[in-house]
Amino acid sequence: MKKKTMIGVVIGMAIIVGGFLALPKEVSDQINPFVSKKDVYVQINAKPALRNPGGADYTLIGFTKSGEKQEVKFYASHELRKNAFLKVYMKGSYVKTWEEVKLESLPKKVRDQLIKSDL
Repeated sequence: MKKKTMIGVVIGMAIIVGGFLALPKEVSDQINPFVSKKDVYVQINAKPALRNPGGADYTLIGFTKSGEKQEVKFYASHELRKNAFLKVYMKGSYVKTWEEVKLESLPKKVRDQLIKSDL
């Protein structure tokens, strides 16, 4: 009886792990409790891919508070203001939300990186 239970547990775990691997990365990052959260700062400096009937998809390079570079992909319901700075709340590659921030409120390392790279 114990052998059948153990086999059932192993098969169940394999199904769960396989399910996570089959999901798109953004979705698995969203539900995985072991993926860390972080804030990434970006500047709207590239034209978005516009959706029909509305909205825009952005792919930008941003920086964490420590200055680490990261690609950020997200959707906005409208085209965002050119050169605006955003604080993007992420969990892995999943973008939970974002908000516009002022240049003065950016962490120093982020400000230096954005100015230096002239994204």
